[in-house]
Amino acid sequence: MANTAQKTDKEHASPQRPRVLFPLWLKVLTLTTALAVLPALVLGLVLLKFKTASQELSVRQLMLAVTSELAQSVEVPLESAQQNLEAVSQTLSRPLPDGLPQEVRLEMAQIQVATSIGLDHAIVYTADGGFLDVIKEQGTTPPEPPKMLPPKMLEAVRSKNVAFSDPFVEGQAVRLWVAVPVRPPNKDITGVVVSAISLATLQTHLEELQDTHYPEDRDAVYVVDANSRLVAHPDPAEALALKKRKDSATLADVAQLSSSRALSSGEFISTDGRPMVGAIKPLTTVPWSVVVQQPQAEVYREIQDTQRLTLWVVLAAIFVSVVTALAFVQTLARPIARLMAFAQALAGRRFEERVEINTRDELAVLGSVLSNAAADLEASEDQLRQEAAIRSDLGRYLPREVVERVVRREQEMTLGGQRRQITVLFADVVGFTPMTEELGAEEIVGLLNELFTIMTEIVFRHQGTVDKFIGDCLMAFWNAPTEQPDHAELAVAAAEDMMRFLEVGNAGWEERHGLRVQLAIGIHTGEAVVGNVGSESRMAYTAIGEVVNVAARLEAIARPQQILITEATATATDDLFETMPFGTRKLTARSEDVLVFEVVV
Repeated sequence: MANTAQKTDKEHASPQRPRVLFPLWLKVLTLTTALAVLPALVLGLVLLKFKTASQELSVRQLMLAVTSELAQSVEVPLESAQQNLEAVSQTLSRPLPDGLPQEVRLEMAQIQVATSIGLDHAIVYTADGGFLDVIKEQGTTPPEPPKMLPPKMLEAVRSKNVAFSDPFVEGQAVRLWVAVPVRPPNKDITGVVVSAISLATLQTHLEELQDTHYPEDRDAVYVVDANSRLVAHPDPAEALALKKRKDSATLADVAQLSSSRALSSGEFISTDGRPMVGAIKPLTTVPWSVVVQQPQAEVYREIQDTQRLTLWVVLAAIFVSVVTALAFVQTLARPIARLMAFAQALAGRRFEERVEINTRDELAVLGSVLSNAAADLEASEDQLRQEAAIRSDLGRYLPREVVERVVRREQEMTLGGQRRQITVLFADVVGFTPMTEELGAEEIVGLLNELFTIMTEIVFRHQGTVDKFIGDCLMAFWNAPTEQPDHAELAVAAAEDMMRFLEVGNAGWEERHGLRVQLAIGIHTGEAVVGNVGSESRMAYTAIGEVVNVAARLEAIARPQQILITEATATATDDLFETMPFGTRKLTARSEDVLVFEVVV
């Protein structure tokens, strides 16, 4: 037995607290040392290779910035056009309120086109690609729409929810078609909305970038499509001609700088053998690329002075410091984020979750403590659920107060009881036998269950104890097991509520069953023995005594919808209820006459 007890104690003992092997202060010290040493080392390396590396970095950053800015001037209008077209598509597919004509839908779509920035028309096609109509802003002339959408574009719309055509020339601008589907909720597409987007703004922006950053090289910046045709170029004539670049090898070399269609820069050899420096930015919306290129001889022509040298060294040191700090922050942020998520899980009462932090510092200790706390909370939750289930089950058989006293181990579980002044109520359904003859057994049971459910809730609301159900009769009493100085008042108030409930309940029962329920209620206040009655294997918490018999006899002589109380009950209520004399009655099994009163409801 001793060994078993020791084993149980070990099993329930808290887990051993993990040791702090690499504390936070040591990490901070390491970081501080790294930030002090690394800039000095980088400074020496940068100074040794400055004449080439600093200029190369500057040129490449400029190229990357130009390609990013130019790429954005392409992506943003295309994405905006797509979003505007999707808004028109939603307007065309959204169900209209009952009574509104279909013309309202077109008017709403026309308003959207008129108020959209960068969208002055929308062409509507059927789901099969057939031309339907043109929605345009007043005063604009859109390009001539094709009578049928190309199958390739139609297929792209179905599979990707958006399609872009190859560029084409319309007037003095390069354009391309953008198409999105018209798709009602939870249905297949019912049409396609198309618009021709002009690249005139892109052409203007490219010329400005060319003049600003590369004024002496008129071939440094351009945009090409998937077929190496110029879409935008500092020379507008080449763009309007959709001229194909002759130096396709150069483009191929530049394209190799980007293996994942991301922004890249690097060095390569042009078709005429010249060393070049370039950058490329493949677009995500359309299969185009923004290219910036310059000869290396021109890029590295100027030698940087000491001031520029110092500037670049400082920038490099800052860059390294930031990268190092970011790495350190991430090392701390990841476990902290996990601890925060776990704390939120605990706040959401998800006590079954656990967190494991392997940083071997104070955060690991905190994670272990929180996991142990979650385990303890989970066990407490299980115990509370079990107790609630036990209370719910016992409440079907025992009075609610007795259940709570049993759970708290305050209720004596031995046979016997104690004398106590209580108030007993009997409520009986009048004319129950004729009702059983009119209705089937199932309907009678259902009606009684509904009636007793409400009557039980009324007793509970007035802090009473439901003793038992005797056929069509309910017995309840007050002032046991909990003392209630106003027990008589509570019993009479409960009886009045039962009568008031019948006014509402009878309306439904008369409609469903064709009958009305009437109650006869008797209430008496007196002394009784309250406690456990039965056998050692099965017992019931009840009240026994003359007070129970008198209340039952009063219920027997009461008329339908009548509440009868004895003089003892009337005296105990201090005339709080309106009563009228019912006379003196000779009750069975009682030698003395009883003065009875009727409660006026």
